[in-house]
Amino acid sequence: MAAPRHAMNRRDGQRGFSLLECLVALTILGLASAILYPSFSDAMRSRLRASEDTLAALEAQSVLALAGHAIPLAAGTYQVETRLGAWSVDIRMRLGTDPRLNVFDITATLRDKGRRGHQFHATRVSLRQ
Repeated sequence: MAAPRHAMNRRDGQRGFSLLECLVALTILGLASAILYPSFSDAMRSRLRASEDTLAALEAQSVLALAGHAIPLAAGTYQVETRLGAWSVDIRMRLGTDPRLNVFDITATLRDKGRRGHQFHATRVSLRQ
């Protein structure tokens, strides 16, 4: 009975992969990771950007809630410091449909180093005194 062809190339009792098989596997792994790396890095960058936007939106809600409390509800521009950076709160009064009501446009803009400016807008209504 003749020995199988692959058995002739190996010594009796030796098992495992040849150096050529390991190199081919590493080459395939390297090519696959080189192709997939840009996709993964873009996904991580998008996830980080979404997380920053969510955090900025939550802080903007907090900053806008200060209008009429810690920030006077009067026309002007006010500065507020938070963990994310400096917020510029711009309050403008406009004519409403009811003369007994004051209508204020309140815009909060995040201004800090390195980030693009996040801008959030809210309208607040108060009774005229």
